[in-house]
Amino acid sequence: MKTKPKVTVVDVTMDDLRAPVREFEQAHPGYDRTNYLDLFRDESGELNETDEFFRVSRMYRRLIRAEAGR
Repeated sequence: MKTKPKVTVVDVTMDDLRAPVREFEQAHPGYDRTNYLDLFRDESGELNETDEFFRVSRMYRRLIRAEAGR
């Protein structure tokens, strides 16, 4: 018999979403939501889709959605 997984609801504030963004931007001066993709490009311009790339993409996507009120 299959059981449904338990769902946990966690309240997250805008400060909670902005904290990792600040850390990322401080660790990578010059990169922000408008150009972070460039950090993950190789010499030929190809995008390297590493685990860090996906983590940073999710981080910015969550922040942008929260700012838009979604």
